[in-house]
Amino acid sequence: MNKKLLNLLGYIATVALLSWILYRFHDQTDWSLVLKLFQHPFLTSVHFLLLLGTFAFFVLGWHFLLTTRRLQCTFWKAAAIWLIPNLGKYIPGRVFLPMARTELLFRNGVTRGHALAYFMLEQSFTVMGALPFALMPAVFFLKRESPVVLLLCVSATLLFLFLAARPNLIIYSLNMALRLLKRPPLDPDFARIPTLRLTLLYSLGWFSYGLSGLVLASSLELQFDTSAFALPCALIAAWLIGFLSIFTPGGLGIRETATVALLAPFLPGPEALILALVLRFSWTLMEVLGVALGILLYRKIHT
Repeated sequence: MNKKLLNLLGYIATVALLSWILYRFHDQTDWSLVLKLFQHPFLTSVHFLLLLGTFAFFVLGWHFLLTTRRLQCTFWKAAAIWLIPNLGKYIPGRVFLPMARTELLFRNGVTRGHALAYFMLEQSFTVMGALPFALMPAVFFLKRESPVVLLLCVSATLLFLFLAARPNLIIYSLNMALRLLKRPPLDPDFARIPTLRLTLLYSLGWFSYGLSGLVLASSLELQFDTSAFALPCALIAAWLIGFLSIFTPGGLGIRETATVALLAPFLPGPEALILALVLRFSWTLMEVLGVALGILLYRKIHT
């Protein structure tokens, strides 16, 4: 009953957040801006290609993570295992995605304990790769001319890069989480994983995602009063906030609210809302196509 209640609350929170955002800016929003995507087919195509690049970097990171411990796994098999469960994040409870990915790994010869470890490591690198970009909006949100704020953000970024270079700390933190879940700890040889290279690979994926948002804003002809670097960082930070949210499936509503809030210093709310919704649609469309591609790859590999 408690689990069903949490799932219901997740859906209610999602509907409430999206309804509030749409109600807040509905009268001020020029929805015809979306039609500008068709007026700039080249920029719109580049936007989707950059999103494809994000997925490619994440799949490369996933494949690299699996093969660092000499696991026999081709790139296309790793891609199928990563792509198929992605829509599971939109199911409240946040259990379908890890269950599906670990189950697919188990069916391909990985023990359930190691499969869960791979999933947790991949999620950790996803977050860590975004942090250098996600911290930067504080510079623009909290008086970008303040050198103190800039110094704090740069220091925090360097700290996270330092942690990425120390796999022992990452494995120790994950083992603490596994103890809370009453799961066996990771093998010590997991600490030999080249975490810094993996983190940088995921950072390239996030860089591609941020650029895709910037190109999308140009395609929508949005005018923002700041440097070009600020908007991609704000979009990455909003994605990360939605990723870490526990109440709404797939960060629905949370990511869009965070996007509007983080873009507030240099982009009007109605325009930020359009950008957030179109970017959500683009991302979800890529996930749907990725699931279809993953299923085709998986069937081809196992026939």
